[in-house]
Formats: sequence, structure tokens, C-alpha cells
Amino acid sequence: MANTNSWVLQTKSFFLSPCFRRPASTSKDESLYHQVKCGNIAEIRKLHRDGAGLEWVDKKGQTPLILACKRSALFPVAKVLIELGANVNAYRPGPHGGTPLHHAATHGLRETVILLLSHGAYPLLMNGDRRTALGLARRKGYSAVVRSIEFSLPRRTRRLRRLDVSSGLQPIQFGGCVPSPSFGEIQS
Repeated sequence: MANTNSWVLQTKSFFLSPCFRRPASTSKDESLYHQVKCGNIAEIRKLHRDGAGLEWVDKKGQTPLILACKRSALFPVAKVLIELGANVNAYRPGPHGGTPLHHAATHGLRETVILLLSHGAYPLLMNGDRRTALGLARRKGYSAVVRSIEFSLPRRTRRLRRLDVSSGLQPIQFGGCVPSPSFGEIQS
């Protein structure tokens, strides 16, 4: 009898977990967002097939993709959301806001950063604190993320990385030499 009671308690706790239950008042979009929290890829695909949108925003201004880009365990979920058509440049306003790329860079998630960049995330957008994803990664000391973002920049734009004042770091030297000054800096 003790085994039966423990099984009933385990089963009951599973069905009462926030990943399983869905209040009747939630929309399909909100349900999809909650399934992202749980990492339930099969349910995310099913809800999307049934018409759930990928751009639902919670009280904090987070989309499902932004949420998935904040935890390394949710990398497969981020991959699926992008595959289903989530906006990789969706912007979350306010302090500590930004795009999914800002959040992945802030948390040092190199694989997620590479995924976002390979699907068109723009690395030089500024968040509400006037910081780029590149500046956030530099500030936190995530060198692998910094290199990934820098590598994604077009050659012409790479010079801007030294001008990223949001990081508070000194200008970067390129290949052991200092870049040539711009026309406005030359004064004879």
C-alpha cells in the first residue's frame, strides 16, 4: 500500500507542476511561452502548429526566444523557435533589455550567440542601457563570445568594435598594429 501511495503522490506532483498544467484562461501564445520555460520542444511544435504565435510578450517584456537565450539548457529550444520563425532581432525595451543576442551575450552563451548570428541577429544594436551585445560580452569577460561576435562583423564594420564605448575598455589593436586614424583625426 505504501508503494501505491508514493506513486500517486509522484503522479499528482507531476500533473500539478507548472510545466504540465495550463490555466484555462491562458492563450495558446502564453502556453507556448510557458512550454519554453520547461524546455518541452514537442509541445512547442504542437502549439505552433495549432496557431500559437512566437512573439508573445510577458510582463517583463520577454519573448519566448529571449527567454530561451538566457539559459544554456534551453539551447535546443532556441534552435526550434528560430526554425519555426521567431524574430531573432525582437527587442525588449527598458533597462537590462535588448534583443535575444544581448541576453545570450550577457549570460556568456557562445553556442546561442553563434546560432543567433547565423540566423541574422544584428550585433551592433544597442539596448536600453546603450550597450551592444559585443560591449556586454566584453564587460562580463566572455572572450569566446566577444570573438564570435567580432568574427560575424563585416570587415569594414570590425573597426567599430574599438569604438564600442559601452564596454569601457581601451581600443583594440588589430593584429599587433594600431589601425590607421580616420580623416578627421589627422591634423598636420
